[in-house]
Amino acid sequence: MQLVLRRSQKTTGLLSKTVTFCLDVRADYSPEEQANIAKYKLGSQVVYNSAAADAQLAKSAAGFIGGTGSGLALAAH
Repeated sequence: MQLVLRRSQKTTGLLSKTVTFCLDVRADYSPEEQANIAKYKLGSQVVYNSAAADAQLAKSAAGFIGGTGSGLALAAH
């Protein structure tokens, strides 16, 4: 397994500039590891999500379940 790390930052705010730093971590699995993940049905398991990511997922699901589709647009932000 290899971990793929992606760092980013963005500046928000009109009057008071706020800098937000992000670290996205993903795993790149070998074919043998992929076979084990499929064998033990672990593909849907999430190892870790930050509180902010969980909140964003919940907001997205609420909009999607409500039938508006706005949850998908919110997830993009």
